[in-house]
Amino acid sequence: MTYMNKTTRNNEITEEMMKDSRLFPLFCDTTKLLFQLFVLEIKNNDTNEKIYKIVYGLCIRTTREDVSDEYFCSDFNKVYTSINNTYSISKISIYNYPSIIIDLVNELLLGKSLKNASDKLNANKLKFDVFYAKNFSIRPVIFNETNTFISRNPYEKNALISPFKDIPSFTLIIYNLDKMNVLFIDEKIKNSALLSVLKYLQEETNLPFLTTGCVRFGNIEFINTQCADEFEVGYVNSGTIKETITIDCKEESICKKISISIKPNIYTCSKKLLINCFLKNGEQVILDECKEIFHEKEQNLSIIFESQEQIGSISISIWKEENNVFQIWYKYSVTLCRQIQFNMGMVGLHGIVQSPWLDAIENSNKKTKEKISEAKKISKTSYQSSTIGQYTQDPWVEIDRTFSKYVNRINPKKSDAEFFPQGWDAKTEEHGSISFLEWFKEQTKNAKQVVIQDPFYDILGLEFLVRTTNADTNYIILTCTQVTSTDDDKKETTDSSKFNLYSQIFSIFRKRKKPKKDIEPNRATRIKSFIFSNPSLCDSLKLSIYDMRSTGGGDINLLHDRYILIFNGNILQKGFHLSNSIQGATKKQPLLITPIPEDVLQKVNNHINDLISKTEIENSVIKIIPLYNYKDTKTKLEINDEEKIANAKLYEQLKLEITKDENVSKNVIENFISKALSKKTFPEFWATFGYLLATTTHDDKIISILETVDNPMFAVELRKYMESTISAKFPLGFSQRRRYREHDFHFLFIEEFKDIVEKIVRLGDYISETYGYGNYGVYYGCSLLLNINFNEYITLIEFIKNQYARNKNKDLKNAPLSKLSTILFANLLESLFWRDDSGVLTEKILHSNIPFMKAVATSALISNILKETPSITFDKFKRLLFSNLSIDESLCAFVICLLNHKFRNRHIDTPLESSVLSSISSVLVENYSKDRLENMFRQILYSHYPSIEKKFAEEVLLKLEAENLIDAKAIFQLWSDEFLALIGNFDSVRNYSGIIDMTGWSFQIIDKENKDKFVEKLRRLLKKEINEIRKPFRKETKEWSTSFERILLIKTVLMIAVLYTRETTDCSDEIQIINEIGKLERDYQYNKDYSTIYSFSQQIETEYEKVI
Repeated sequence: MTYMNKTTRNNEITEEMMKDSRLFPLFCDTTKLLFQLFVLEIKNNDTNEKIYKIVYGLCIRTTREDVSDEYFCSDFNKVYTSINNTYSISKISIYNYPSIIIDLVNELLLGKSLKNASDKLNANKLKFDVFYAKNFSIRPVIFNETNTFISRNPYEKNALISPFKDIPSFTLIIYNLDKMNVLFIDEKIKNSALLSVLKYLQEETNLPFLTTGCVRFGNIEFINTQCADEFEVGYVNSGTIKETITIDCKEESICKKISISIKPNIYTCSKKLLINCFLKNGEQVILDECKEIFHEKEQNLSIIFESQEQIGSISISIWKEENNVFQIWYKYSVTLCRQIQFNMGMVGLHGIVQSPWLDAIENSNKKTKEKISEAKKISKTSYQSSTIGQYTQDPWVEIDRTFSKYVNRINPKKSDAEFFPQGWDAKTEEHGSISFLEWFKEQTKNAKQVVIQDPFYDILGLEFLVRTTNADTNYIILTCTQVTSTDDDKKETTDSSKFNLYSQIFSIFRKRKKPKKDIEPNRATRIKSFIFSNPSLCDSLKLSIYDMRSTGGGDINLLHDRYILIFNGNILQKGFHLSNSIQGATKKQPLLITPIPEDVLQKVNNHINDLISKTEIENSVIKIIPLYNYKDTKTKLEINDEEKIANAKLYEQLKLEITKDENVSKNVIENFISKALSKKTFPEFWATFGYLLATTTHDDKIISILETVDNPMFAVELRKYMESTISAKFPLGFSQRRRYREHDFHFLFIEEFKDIVEKIVRLGDYISETYGYGNYGVYYGCSLLLNINFNEYITLIEFIKNQYARNKNKDLKNAPLSKLSTILFANLLESLFWRDDSGVLTEKILHSNIPFMKAVATSALISNILKETPSITFDKFKRLLFSNLSIDESLCAFVICLLNHKFRNRHIDTPLESSVLSSISSVLVENYSKDRLENMFRQILYSHYPSIEKKFAEEVLLKLEAENLIDAKAIFQLWSDEFLALIGNFDSVRNYSGIIDMTGWSFQIIDKENKDKFVEKLRRLLKKEINEIRKPFRKETKEWSTSFERILLIKTVLMIAVLYTRETTDCSDEIQIINEIGKLERDYQYNKDYSTIYSFSQQIETEYEKVI
């Protein structure tokens, strides 16, 4: 059906249309326009035949200063490939005056091709030609509201919102009435191709082609706004006026007034305005008021509206008088945020957990590698339809609705339902298990409680739980382990060839035989074993698992269905039904997850509660066995945390003979030790003796005597005792006691020197107590062995290291080995960091030639030098480092010392800072290498501590230059490369002042040639970012703000360079770029107070303007 003759008298844009006041100044003779066409190329993959179609066009005012008769045509970007065709899009841009653009468009509408449409433009560079749609209509000018006015109307995708952020616009549309057939060849619908094209258009134009803007597809639009200039700087500002009142002696902020201001502009000045303010509180209208006002020439107009109660939402409309009627000019709506709620949680556990099922997926298909890493998070009715009324005068309404329905169908709204394929799906390049894990994490991330009913629940389900992100979620699992799952041990079957009557009879009797009640199902054992063997993963979970079994035994499935119920507090928020078990999901069968409707959800919850209630009835045939409850486990640990004595009789004897008075006898103590050594009962003796030390007030005196015991076997047996505790049961080993703060020292055996030193330095301030874990023999033995025999102490440390190596694939949290290392190393750090004679111990450890122990001793040296401990001078500090560490380790220690000193002293200049920098310089002068310098440079550069960069340049880099080890170009290269890297990747809230400052500073030490090369690089980068800023409808987007911050980085570094070099070199190029960027800032009125880059730029500009 053709609508053109019925709906439009003109097949071109007429003078009358161009004179429409709502389109002023878009079609003024002097207005510079940007006209863009997006051309789709459909190439046949077999014949290479190509078809070209215009899929969208727009025309707006441009900020570009010059016009051109050239077509600027981008390369074709492939957006979709099917078996038969390849779809690609090119963007054509024309910068010219309205007369040229209108002539071109009108020629297209008359049926001419793009190349032949205008003899005033140079089409020689066009490598293809294209026609516009034959079936079109020119729609009268429409007003585009901002996206704040989108309603819940089912046809909301028809709403052509204004492309400008928070600014309405007017649009003249050349409407493609045949948009359903733009992509369709031979009437074959290509849904995926259409979605790909819409997605590309959305990315290129920033218009919502996949949602509200889908009906723009195929159109050519002339878009004009009178509420902002060509830089998208709005003329209207509105805001709330806050007031403070006192209620019950407490001040509260309220908002009952709205202020609206209009800047001077050519559209409203010298005209009558009608301003409407529509206010709501909740869903009730509290103000709907209009005020007529005259906008004087050059007047900053301001008007206030006031309601009787607090404001919840605001809608502002402004009409201006045109030819004695009021015409809509501005419309804006916003909802005020009256209340914010948020939850914050701290998760202490982090790391990578390997699992066989993940490894199996990764090995089967490498395309899952990235996701693996992330995871390691009936009616039969005949219908007839009829329509009353036709859209003959405005056919776009019916076409919009039809097209919107179509896009809705091929791009449906995302629901919580999901379908996960079995194993690897080659089409979607996804694995079902990984996808289900991602879905589960997303659904439960804010849940307070999750209830899972799954009769075949197993350890794979537990692995899903430990990978969730919300540490405060309470998980309740209801399962039925008496039902054998595919993962249970399979019993041997009889060969079918030998199957006879006897075996059948025997099978019948075996089935009738009741299983023993005390035999736990395999799956129940497996679940509990997984939990208790993985405390690092499971202890942080609020997990309860309940097993439903038949009272008399059996293998009946008592649950059958699989549900997931998600609660927010006590409110059941949503629920899902699973087509099969979590354990077997996607292994042998696909998994379909269906949301449970709200009106059914409570019934499912009641059903689960009824199942549980039946188990409480006397003589019930069903019982519930708690497999695990995190609350009971904690209580159990506290109950078992009682103190136990290895030998109570010996303890009483020790108390009687050793602690009966204050005069502790050395002979008595030595006799006890000799007796224990000779009878080979030392472990029991020392465990009891440790308890004695913990309970007596004479422990210091006793320990001082023990340190003088002259028996070499005492230290050997003491070391052996502590080694044996990792396998002995409590009380000779460790109780289940666990304190609030536990230090895991496993990192000592697996991390590099630098990482160990940094962690120990941070940890030093928090080593305030060691831990007994019910074994006071180890508690006191660690300190005693360290004092009486250092060699045996080192042997014990080597033993612990080897044990960690042997058990590297096990979870050792709360294991005896972990407890032993916690006590040992916490005690060692206390001695190194806080003992008066720690210097002697530090030197011993440095001489031990054990790498990680050297790192521990280095940390103690750094800590003591930072605390200005009298026993350690900087010269001694330096001597110990140089004599015991490698060059790179020494440099690493100096840098860590420097950065920690800067942090602790709030970046105040000190003699220690100068000494450290001088030492770094000396080491580099004597042992220079480019890699060594660059590694240290980056370690200091990314320390997050400001003001260190310049001192490093002066104290280290310039001294290296003076020794002819590096030149000025190398210094400039270091800073300029980091600055260019910064432009490519930065975070707007980080402080980069040091890099920017030193890049500008280094301008003064390089020659003109290298300076000019760098400035030219900056000019090219600037041009690229300006092009990004000038793209239509980008203002205030994340990409637009990022581009502007990159421009500010360029401006700031050039201003600093001018400040350093203005008196010695010609800075005209730099000043030209600075002025160009300054004009951009004024034109676009860029202002981001929250950005540290913007703040630093403003700070430098203040200094710059004082001298330039």
